[in-house]
Amino acid sequence: MRSCAGRLIARALATASVAAQLGFVTLDSGSCSTLITSAQNSIEKASVMTLSPEARALVERARATLTEAKKDHASGRSKLDYANCTWKARTAQAQAEAAAAISKP
Repeated sequence: MRSCAGRLIARALATASVAAQLGFVTLDSGSCSTLITSAQNSIEKASVMTLSPEARALVERARATLTEAKKDHASGRSKLDYANCTWKARTAQAQAEAAAAISKP
């Protein structure tokens, strides 16, 4: 019997696979590098702001997620690896933008 997290991960992977097969998602390394650069820029912008403790934690989580995305991109051999890279880079960017939204300039 799978745990709740296991079921959610399996469902997410199945959904990503179907979306890629239908052409809704492009999974190439070019989009990974673009998203990684965009996430880096968002993290840098958020870092120069006056951050609350919550926002600081979001920025640190975004940095950790971006590091994982870079590892997936560097060692990517399949579409799933690049899909994970894309997902993690987008997550890192969203976390950095959320930190910027709750911070003072």
